[in-house]
Amino acid sequence: MKKSALKIKGTHSRAWALLFAFCSPASQVLADDSEEPASVISGSSPANEVLLMPSLEVVTTDSGSQKTDNTSSEGSYSFNRSAIEHYGESSGSLTDILDTVPNVQFSDDSDSADSMSSLKPSSVSISGGRYYNNNFSINGISNNSLIDPAGSDNSDSSIDDVPGHEQAIFFDLDQLESIKVYDSNVPAEYGSFTGGVVDADIRRPGFDNKTRMSYYTTRSEWVNYNIIINEYDDEDATYEPPQEPEFSRHRFSLSHERGLNDEHSLRFGFNGSQSSTPELNYNETEQVTEQNLNITVTHGYEGDDISATSFISVSPYEKNTFLEDVKDGDYTLSGGGIMASSDIEFYRGSSEHQLTLAASYSVNSRAAEKNFYNWANSNSRQWGLEAGETSSKQGGYGDLDKYQGSLSANWKISTPLRHQLFTQLRYGTSLSQSYAGFERPEDTYIYKSPVSNTAVQCVNQTDDCVQNEQYFRERQIYPEDSVGVDLTQAALFSELSLEWQKLKATAGLRLDYDNFLQNINLAWRTRASYDLSGDESIILTGGVNRYYDGPLLTYKLRQAAKPYYQEYRGTTQNVVNEWEYDTETGSYKYDFSGVKTPYSDEVVIGLKALLFGGTGEIKALTRNNEDEFSRETTETQPDGYRYYRMTNDGYTNYQSLSLSWDRSNEIFGYGFHVTYSETESSNDTYDDGVDAATSDEDVWYNGQRRTLSDINQLRENYARPVVASAYTHFPVGDHLNATLKARYRGSYKTVVEGSGITYTGTTEIDGATYGEYLDNYVDKNRPVSLLFDSIVRWQPLLQYDLTLVAEIKNMFDARAYTVQETDDDGIEVGRSVWLGVEAEF
Repeated sequence: MKKSALKIKGTHSRAWALLFAFCSPASQVLADDSEEPASVISGSSPANEVLLMPSLEVVTTDSGSQKTDNTSSEGSYSFNRSAIEHYGESSGSLTDILDTVPNVQFSDDSDSADSMSSLKPSSVSISGGRYYNNNFSINGISNNSLIDPAGSDNSDSSIDDVPGHEQAIFFDLDQLESIKVYDSNVPAEYGSFTGGVVDADIRRPGFDNKTRMSYYTTRSEWVNYNIIINEYDDEDATYEPPQEPEFSRHRFSLSHERGLNDEHSLRFGFNGSQSSTPELNYNETEQVTEQNLNITVTHGYEGDDISATSFISVSPYEKNTFLEDVKDGDYTLSGGGIMASSDIEFYRGSSEHQLTLAASYSVNSRAAEKNFYNWANSNSRQWGLEAGETSSKQGGYGDLDKYQGSLSANWKISTPLRHQLFTQLRYGTSLSQSYAGFERPEDTYIYKSPVSNTAVQCVNQTDDCVQNEQYFRERQIYPEDSVGVDLTQAALFSELSLEWQKLKATAGLRLDYDNFLQNINLAWRTRASYDLSGDESIILTGGVNRYYDGPLLTYKLRQAAKPYYQEYRGTTQNVVNEWEYDTETGSYKYDFSGVKTPYSDEVVIGLKALLFGGTGEIKALTRNNEDEFSRETTETQPDGYRYYRMTNDGYTNYQSLSLSWDRSNEIFGYGFHVTYSETESSNDTYDDGVDAATSDEDVWYNGQRRTLSDINQLRENYARPVVASAYTHFPVGDHLNATLKARYRGSYKTVVEGSGITYTGTTEIDGATYGEYLDNYVDKNRPVSLLFDSIVRWQPLLQYDLTLVAEIKNMFDARAYTVQETDDDGIEVGRSVWLGVEAEF
């Protein structure tokens, strides 16, 4: 893209310079590109003269790494298209590539048996933040779920909710051009996170005609499962060990790109993933299926003074499943949505502008039978009896829709400064208007407490009563409901960069406001680097930063929603009565008011060095997350309801020391990282109360009385082990390329509830003497886990761009220890294989 030589005035930058209280008038900072300076300023010079750039020796270095910039003080790690193709897994998940980045940890579920068939991306914690407090963006557009980012922990069969995910839309890796991950020293242009930032760019179309197709598949027959037995009792004749799960999974893609003329290009991409798992339902096999699609059209424009990338992506997700051992219990979960964006870059004078306009819409919804019946087994309701169940269940929990949409605009400006000290001014603004909604189109009834009565008379109430057989005594009603919440967010940011001798520093501020929490949040972003060697081969880096979390609409929707209530009835002379409101319902409402915005204070110091042809880095990081959301439960209030009330009582403290090294180019690459970290946290998610982790209950641990609060804190501290990975990709002759990866998790001690109880003597309560028995808690060591993965790409004929792919995860069939000795019986995934084929023409 060509840069125009348009003139630029310096007046608009004065306010930004003054924002940081630097004592340099704007007329001395910005130079008009069309003007030549009359003289060199020395002593007392006229104020309207400009400074000549001093004669500086320009030092250029090659870090030898495409992943890590040895001269940058940002805590960023980059994956270009080549790295994505080498280290991206056959599943196509965005987050799976992040295990080669320091300060990133995955949940144990990422290696579980269920993960083999699930199409949802693995959740990650970055720099100790909660997995739902990261900022995921596509072309600078937020891809975060506002309606329930912690919803991935929710059950598929929840009555009053639909499981969600921290990412609103699941983008396939094939759709992405690059990924940049920030774990520290995050620039001021990024907000709404207290964990990390994952910023991905959509693939930009090329001007050459090119078509690409691919297909990958795996199945249970290609997986070696390890059955872990913890509860076997040789005297129990009914004992059955866990059964190996069955599944099949497929991923396919088709794309075509071409130049329309010298300036315009177009790319069409279609990606789909599908999985199918047979499950038993009333002794019959039904298929649980998942499907995720990405259909993206991207337009590129390259002009003399402007370039633009615009795309629209339709990305529906769907899961068809059922309530286990429930007649007519089939239901469908839907997610994903649509995203459209136009990213425009242009120059005005020496300033580079980037304007992004975007719109998005996503859903989490359920389609199911309207009502649920827990019938007693009887002559007409005996399908449960035939399957060995104590009751005959029927129906579902009704339709439910949760949705969010937004319109947003971001404008970022970068201006080089002709000044002896200040080198660049970067500033911008963002504005978004979002809405979220919750809708139940009709009343849903949950019938329970069946009463068998061979003389009962239903009298036209045949839906929930069986003549001369049974009727329901109680039911819960989830009323028809439709609520919506609007959200306006605005932000300003500015960063001023300076260079003085061997020092480079950036001082920045970010101002955020939203009309939901109604808090004005001012965050500082400061980072610096010092060239210890003088040739940029050894650089000391550091930073002090604050990050504010984004607004959470989940509780606002829950607060506005109608609570469920209960009804009861009996019979009069064996005739069923009408339903009556149960005054002892004790239903819950939600209260989300007067809370502050959670924030994270960060201090980081590191050292980067050019070593062995690549870039090495050692970094110490500390994060203190304060005012995090947690939940408390009130007693029954005068209105008859108990309340779930959101508070700011949560906190997380995180410290880490990481060591990494990377050497990479388009042909080969290798590197490693090791991260040691400790985390102390008050609660797991915003749906957990702090008292869940801070209980005054006494327990017996290591021969002494301890509170359960102490035990839970120990569990959190010990549950953050040493995590490391080593990786490489390299050609093996003309026809073969290989990628190898090792994933390590060190052993660590955790604290679990042991068997039995301990008698500690007598205690006096209200004047009475009682014997005291405390639950036993014991140390438990979780062993080392070391897993090796490989991907081999073979091109049998060089004249044809056809590649055969084989991916082997956990090559040596090692244990992941996702099932512990103190757990129930379980299944671990051993060696697994993906096979694929890629063609380009």
